Amino acid sequence: MRSYGEPGGCPWDREQTHESLLPATIEEAYGGGGAARAKNDAHFREELGDLLLLVVMHAEIAREAVRFDINNVVDDVTEKLVRRHPHVFGKSDARDSGAVLKQWEAIKREEKKERFTLSGQFAQSFTRTDARAKSAIKSRTGQFRLDRAARRAGKS
Repeated sequence: MRSYGEPGGCPWDREQTHESLLPATIEEAYGGGGAARAKNDAHFREELGDLLLLVVMHAEIAREAVRFDINNVVDDVTEKLVRRHPHVFGKSDARDSGAVLKQWEAIKREEKKERFTLSGQFAQSFTRTDARAKSAIKSRTGQFRLDRAARRAGKS
């Protein structure tokens, strides 16, 4: 990714910011959800690749600003998975999926106490259109409704 943003690289890539990439990031997530629900493996693989590319682009923008890099992102998600799976990596007696889900949610709640809430931050930092997209992907139970959002976005 570095060579795309360097002199002689891609002018469009050099102009991108986290904010300018948000619509594409949301669109690719919707597209991936729609392709997964349609059980279209080729399209799903393509959409996952597009989403991964955007994750790498966001990480590269952050690296250039000396904030974090892709290695930090991978380390964070690895630590999170280990932390949220004490039934695999630690001492927990959660053995069925229901107990694992309850444990996951309890750990997640503890982690989030010191950080912003998704819905509060989302509503403050996105445009009205993006807020409508949020409504399209989150149901009252917090489950993602990507099939409906993908249809609205014209991606399925």
